[in-house]
Amino acid sequence: LHRGLAVVQLVVVAVLGLLSVPHSAHADIMIVIDKGAQSMSVIVDGDRRWVWLVSTGRRGYATPEGSYQVLRIEEAHSFREDEAPTPHVIFFTTHGHAIHGTYQVRQLGTPVSHGLVRLSTKNAETLFALMRQHGLANTQVVVTGTEDFRPNPKRDRSREPAPQAKIPSHIIE
Repeated sequence: LHRGLAVVQLVVVAVLGLLSVPHSAHADIMIVIDKGAQSMSVIVDGDRRWVWLVSTGRRGYATPEGSYQVLRIEEAHSFREDEAPTPHVIFFTTHGHAIHGTYQVRQLGTPVSHGLVRLSTKNAETLFALMRQHGLANTQVVVTGTEDFRPNPKRDRSREPAPQAKIPSHIIE
């Protein structure tokens, strides 16, 4: 009986020891897509690591707002039979909405997709590697805001007023 009690105590001590060991491979990842700003923030363990330009859904093809768990990732995926595979695809809805790399980087910052989230191939590769390293279960995708369908100011400045110089507040007083 005394020996059995010693074994139980040893098991309890071992389990408590395992519970107190930090799991360094685990990281909480939050991908925040702001449709109004056409940007993506990648937050790892509460620290914002990257902010990248994206392209979300154009008029009639909205990227759905909400909070999602990543469902699966694919190194390359063909969304249509007649298209070349799209690189670094991260699916976050059961309807096929995904984040993916694009070579059409001049359109980033403008809502031009069919509801997917386009990201430069280089940045998509970085995000994809992060997902592989830390796991899908630890990643949340949050889509907020509303697409602005006006022309991209980076490409069409003719419709904007001339920029006004900012006067430092200490000069105004």
